[in-house]
Amino acid sequence: MGPKGPEFAGIFRFGVRQKVILVLVLVLIGAMSLSGWLLYRSQRAQVEQEILHNSEVIMDYVSKSLAFSVVGYDYHTIQLHLEQLIAFEDIVYAQVLSPKGNVMAEVGARPHNEPGAELIGTDIVLNGEAIGRLALGISNTRIIEKLDVQRDQLITRELLIIVLIAIGEFVALSWIIIRPVTRISRGMTATVNESGTIDQGIQIDSHDEFGDMASRFNLLRDRLNDANARLQSRIQMADRKLEDTNQELLRANEELKRIALTDGLTGLFNRRHFESLLRSEVQSSLRYGDSYSLILLDLDHFKEVNDRFGHDVGDDVLRQVATLIQDIVRNTDVVCRIGGEEFVVLCRHADRAAAVAAAEKIRARLEATHLQTAAGDVRLTTSAGVATIPDPGTQQDAREFLKNADRALYRSKKQGRNRVTHYNEIELEAHQ
Repeated sequence: MGPKGPEFAGIFRFGVRQKVILVLVLVLIGAMSLSGWLLYRSQRAQVEQEILHNSEVIMDYVSKSLAFSVVGYDYHTIQLHLEQLIAFEDIVYAQVLSPKGNVMAEVGARPHNEPGAELIGTDIVLNGEAIGRLALGISNTRIIEKLDVQRDQLITRELLIIVLIAIGEFVALSWIIIRPVTRISRGMTATVNESGTIDQGIQIDSHDEFGDMASRFNLLRDRLNDANARLQSRIQMADRKLEDTNQELLRANEELKRIALTDGLTGLFNRRHFESLLRSEVQSSLRYGDSYSLILLDLDHFKEVNDRFGHDVGDDVLRQVATLIQDIVRNTDVVCRIGGEEFVVLCRHADRAAAVAAAEKIRARLEATHLQTAAGDVRLTTSAGVATIPDPGTQQDAREFLKNADRALYRSKKQGRNRVTHYNEIELEAHQ
């Protein structure tokens, strides 16, 4: 298994190191190639110039040494001189001409535009008079081959130098630049926990620009974490305040709902809620055919209680009456206060007999009860009117339902109060 860390993986991607090394290698190759080529051309030109100069010196020396042999037409001596002359590696041809242009001696192969070969000539002078002509064929092949070998060696050395420089630069970049940059990058991409805090900083101990960058980042991280901690604290405080405010609003809404639906004095449902409830219950009764009844109660001569004992005592009496009614009716029945001394009981699933019995029980209990107040005991009676649906003889809606109970209550009061009357009794009397 090979290393799989981010630093190792970064070596094999075309990142900063690879780009810098590529540019450096290209620049070095270009610079050193140009330098080597210019050096090669300069050396070759110098060598060629030196060969030409040496050839001229040799030709001058040979022409002087051949002057007497040419004058004496000593062909054999001239031939020996020329053979000794082409023994040199760089001289491949030699020729001596008489004043008339006849060949007196010739050695080697005359060059004809061969690469690296050149034919030069000079007059043979004696006492200031030209007595013949010497021609030499000069070859630069050996020197050029040596220069080519030197060139190849130079290129090899340059390539080796480039490789060594690239390796050194790669190591320097990796250790001095890429390594701290990788750590900085890893630190900058550190995970943020659920609270929004940066978990880790940049671990660089160098005292260069990267170390300064790391310390500044760590300082910034600490400041951000502190700011985030303060922000989270404020958010939590705001959340708590918001939650407290929401709870207060919920309590206020519940209280408003309760106030909107209940009577503030007795705690019973008020007339608004009663009318809304009555409409839905009547629709349910008509839909499913269940019997529903209304008991409408009115306290007899209650005004005298207020006039005699005051409204505070009257309010206390109303509260006690409300409690008395709630204690008698069923849990499924709904008790409401719909007026000053008027109460109504909605009896679910109760026919005429059950509703009349409940109303009679309320009437009898109230008549037998001594209501204890700050002004002493108070005795009261109540009149009750009862109506029941479905009733084939009446209009089947909530408004008419309540009106029938009110008609029955009016009949109870008209007949002397402290009694219970069902609406059907009125209907029976009307048809007799």
